[in-house]
Amino acid sequence: MKLILGGINGEYLSDILEQAVLTIDEVRRTDEVWAAVAYASGFHDGRMLIRWCFDQNISLKFWGRLDDCVAVDVEILNQFLNRRSPDYVCKLVAKHHAKVIWWRGYGVYIGSANLTSAAWHKNVEAGCFFEEAELDDAQDAALVKMFETLEANSSPLTEELRDLMATRGKKLKQEEIETSSFWSHPAVRRWVGWSPRHGVRLARGGVKPSSSSGTARYSICATSRISSANERTSPVGSSRALLRARRQISFYTRTTIIARSMAAARTTLDTTNKIKGGRRRH
Repeated sequence: MKLILGGINGEYLSDILEQAVLTIDEVRRTDEVWAAVAYASGFHDGRMLIRWCFDQNISLKFWGRLDDCVAVDVEILNQFLNRRSPDYVCKLVAKHHAKVIWWRGYGVYIGSANLTSAAWHKNVEAGCFFEEAELDDAQDAALVKMFETLEANSSPLTEELRDLMATRGKKLKQEEIETSSFWSHPAVRRWVGWSPRHGVRLARGGVKPSSSSGTARYSICATSRISSANERTSPVGSSRALLRARRQISFYTRTTIIARSMAAARTTLDTTNKIKGGRRRH
């Protein structure tokens, strides 16, 4: 079992995608994915499940949420309709709020993350990934039953359903409520979340070196560069580069704590000496 906590522990859902396409004895770990995830958007992000399945030619059965708030982005619905393939099936289900992704033959994720860029790269999300060998027969059967229940109560994706969702989405956009006054309220502490890990920066609550008056200092801003890791095509090589980056961040964190402790100690000592010096003069 592996905890998937994103920026908190450096384990991301996108890491599972990298591992799922590896071949063992010339057999790919998975050729089919079942995904029961309520909300989905951001189709063009290749680091997320739906686009990844399309690009990797991996069969995908997707059950999204059916409600009047358009839980699944219309662009995603269009992509499934354009494919018109039995290998890529999308259905919508009312009262569905699960977040379960089963890479058949490899393992299953059960957690809080939706299929959105924010959930995969920025939010604080929590889940677990279990390799199939860790599941007993009862757990395996329970998962199958969940998917069967969703299937039995689903609405198949049709052009008519897509048009209904598109019309509803436009209406909701017209009625969209302004949010800036909410987020600027003094009672609200706003946090943008973790910066996207894949790309130029890796954000894990780490530190970035900067300089002031010739002395190295470290600020809590989490911007360790890992562009070299992204340039690697090997998943193994990429993982090693990421590990080095994470160790570097850990080093910066320890350095920051030590530096701040020493600075605090010096300040305390200076204050004490000044007090003692003042007493001697009197």
